[in-house]
Amino acid sequence: MKLSELLNRLLAETPLTVSLREDFDLPLPEALMQPEVHAAIGDTVAEAAKDSGLTVRGAGAFGKWLAQLCMGRAQRR
Repeated sequence: MKLSELLNRLLAETPLTVSLREDFDLPLPEALMQPEVHAAIGDTVAEAAKDSGLTVRGAGAFGKWLAQLCMGRAQRR
């Protein structure tokens, strides 16, 4: 599965549309643990959320949350 396909499935019920500068192949779930994949998820989702009207802070938080969720770890602050 490609990262863009995963993100579009996760965001299917939202008005967000994502487009990645660099798509990643995810042959195994462990591929989500790569730092560059984590960064791509957070940045891409944050940009899409900002374009849909969220504040910069809210969009960034949503992107970070989804990236952490995909990695299987969430941080609470």
